[in-house]
Amino acid sequence: MSRCFLINIQFTNHPTTMIPPKIVVFGNTSVPAEQFTALSSRHIEVMPIPDTYPADCLQFLAPFHLIVFNSASESEENLERIRTLRRAYRSVPVIMASVNPSIVYLVEAYRYGITDCLLAPFSQEKLASLVSTHLQPEKMPDNTVEEQIPEHNLPAPLLSHTREADLHVQFLGTLRLNQHGSLLDLPGGARQRSLLAYLLYHTKTQVPRDRILQYFWPDHDPDCAKNNLNVSMHSLRRHLSAYIKEETICYRNDSFFINPNLNIYSDLDEFLHSYHLGKTAERHGKVPEAISRYLAVVQMGYGFLDEFGQEEWTIRLREEFIEKHLHALGYISANQQQTGNFDAAIESYRQMLSIDGCLESVHRGIMVCYLALGKKEKAVRQFLECERVLQEELDMRPSAETQALYQEAKG
Repeated sequence: MSRCFLINIQFTNHPTTMIPPKIVVFGNTSVPAEQFTALSSRHIEVMPIPDTYPADCLQFLAPFHLIVFNSASESEENLERIRTLRRAYRSVPVIMASVNPSIVYLVEAYRYGITDCLLAPFSQEKLASLVSTHLQPEKMPDNTVEEQIPEHNLPAPLLSHTREADLHVQFLGTLRLNQHGSLLDLPGGARQRSLLAYLLYHTKTQVPRDRILQYFWPDHDPDCAKNNLNVSMHSLRRHLSAYIKEETICYRNDSFFINPNLNIYSDLDEFLHSYHLGKTAERHGKVPEAISRYLAVVQMGYGFLDEFGQEEWTIRLREEFIEKHLHALGYISANQQQTGNFDAAIESYRQMLSIDGCLESVHRGIMVCYLALGKKEKAVRQFLECERVLQEELDMRPSAETQALYQEAKG
């Protein structure tokens, strides 16, 4: 096991008598580990581990409060490590430390679950403030954290690129391909369309053939599955050749990938771009900007390839986009409620319930708004609806907090 050392940073909510918070620095191929020793003030324990350490075994180092993924390799393997970290430690922020990452890889890393990105070279102050933000965001003043990913390093909004791109892909809702303002025909078979969407989602990332076989033909004889894959790829290449002169789907080292020479944009890039800027503005306390960014997120929707709802490869991704959509709606709703715009808040809360009717805090938010409007009978009805849904879907009762609102409404 790698040795640990102590660095310092100011944390008002961690008295010196308490165990210092711990940061796991996973890998050391991008930013030198020594740079993490330059922080000052109160102690933080830093545990550097090699990138060969199994990402799903970090529980042996617990408890820890932050993970820094420090790797310069833009590989599918590292993206899988990020995904593993996010699945295993959902409540722990994951920051990717990198030197000049490509836009494509940066977007992929956010898709796979990083919380933020630390771009090297960086000052000691920037490192300290970023770490402070993610360990105690509620304590940070509005102007202490600089934007960690400058806007020019993220994909620009796609509307300005749609006509000049070789291909613009719509993933949210139903799969659509657009070229220079014209909608393209899609392959006829549902399996081929799903396979094409899978490859386009992983644009410029090499996808091993065995992984495709596992997702699309898991129950087939290996030889039969490989033959089905070859036939599907041949059909897709022939279909796309009618619109794109260069070979679109390439094959190398037992992996398939989209031709990196093609300029391909998607609505997912725009979605993630707006969501990241909204999160950054929210973290800095810039409420109007955060609302503006989150409104753009909400308007884009959340249904990741709804037509392929039963495809295994889309399930986790769909859940992630729903979570981001709900976060954006939740921020907007809470602000509307706080500023006394109760009717608008109720409408926004109801949009959240249309996505997930079991969100008790959202039912409670609607009740609070009705009570503020003097509509006690509607607050009672909302409680009864909340009680019914929780009982039918989760076999649960409303919390004491929600029941207290109900008693207030009945009084």
